[in-house]
Amino acid sequence: MIAAEACSLAGMLDQLRPHVPAALISDAAWTRVQGMAGQVPAALPRVVGLECRLAHDARTDLALGLEPAGGALLAGGGSWVAPGTPEHPVWERIRSFCRPRGAGSGLTAEETLSIWLEFDDVGDAAEGPVSLPVPGIFIEIAPALRGEAARTACLAFVTRVIGELAGEHAVASLSAPLRHCFSALPSGACVPGFGFFPGRAASAVRVNVSCPDAARLVLYLQAVGWPGEANVLRSTLAEAARARGRTGCDAPEQIHFDLAPHVLPRLGLEYFLARTPQANGTLVEARFLDALVSRGLCTPGKRAALHAWPGTSLTAFAHTLWVSRVRRLVHHLKLVCEGGIPVEAKAYLGIYQV
Repeated sequence: MIAAEACSLAGMLDQLRPHVPAALISDAAWTRVQGMAGQVPAALPRVVGLECRLAHDARTDLALGLEPAGGALLAGGGSWVAPGTPEHPVWERIRSFCRPRGAGSGLTAEETLSIWLEFDDVGDAAEGPVSLPVPGIFIEIAPALRGEAARTACLAFVTRVIGELAGEHAVASLSAPLRHCFSALPSGACVPGFGFFPGRAASAVRVNVSCPDAARLVLYLQAVGWPGEANVLRSTLAEAARARGRTGCDAPEQIHFDLAPHVLPRLGLEYFLARTPQANGTLVEARFLDALVSRGLCTPGKRAALHAWPGTSLTAFAHTLWVSRVRRLVHHLKLVCEGGIPVEAKAYLGIYQV
């Protein structure tokens, strides 16, 4: 086995390329993903994610899900230092956040389920070698902070992390809107995660909300000041529920909106897919994909490619001692909505070593 930190993620992904349908991720997009992955140690992520647009946009973003060992490597416990744009302050903030410092600071298992770094594919605008972009940062909140009794503690955690990762200026502008977002949550709803994109032009905090009832979800969005059309969103939610074989009151597993500091019009509706059948190579959400194709949000070729992606394989990676069992899943589909109208569909592919 080669030293784990000497093996890049690109080498690991190269071994999985035969499982990646070209209709879903083109050769050009794969080359760009590999350009970013080649600057990341294979030992860093717990999960590798690939974000694919399902219409004619070929861009594919790279996402890394970190567990404590990967967080320690990123924090400087190993020899790797983030390349590409190390002078950007976000890298030092991420490293500082991942350093163990005890309760009430940084990355703790009691508060944080995982941290995700997302690297945007700039598409054909890339010239020459692909540099590692400044990442988007997402925090999955630990289940203990998602209950109704823990909302005050959860809000305090979110506010603290925004200060650590985005700076106190972000806290100053977002603390009041965030309090309103938490106080307006209906019974049974929670904030399972949040994130932001320091490398993008627009400065905003993304808030994820889980609310199982579609009617209460729409009322919540109205209460926090979402400027879209409520009736249009109700129709979109009902149509998606029917395509999934659900009742009209069922909501997506999660939605997200951006605070800047007001709620922006764009929403993300995240629909999680059944995992167990995918271990045997079966994607059971065929009706949902068919509906996306009929709406022009997914090409027929990418629909077929999504069905070909799930499965399990045994692979010997250079950075691991033993043969790894690798599961390939479509974790969720996302409808991006403007004013409640779906304008784009994305698939989030997961690569898990189990």
